Amino acid sequence: MTKPNKDGFKDDGRRIANMDLEGTPWARKSNSHTENGTKKEFEKLSLTRKERRAMILGAIGAILPIALAFIGLYLLALFILDLIWLS
Repeated sequence: MTKPNKDGFKDDGRRIANMDLEGTPWARKSNSHTENGTKKEFEKLSLTRKERRAMILGAIGAILPIALAFIGLYLLALFILDLIWLS
């Protein structure tokens, strides 16, 4: 007894999920963000110098506490290990 051949699947070319890795040289350029251009979108905003400076300082203000916390914890770990090894 043989199973009937199931030829019901036909590829219609639709994509379920994008499996390209962005940033790799073999990634498709048509699906990447370079086509839309984030730089072009940034230039469309036409920000003043004061607004641009406020955006940069806001980004630094958001990142700086996290970076300082990591640096502080790293130095604290080194200090504790130094106390343990040199005692």
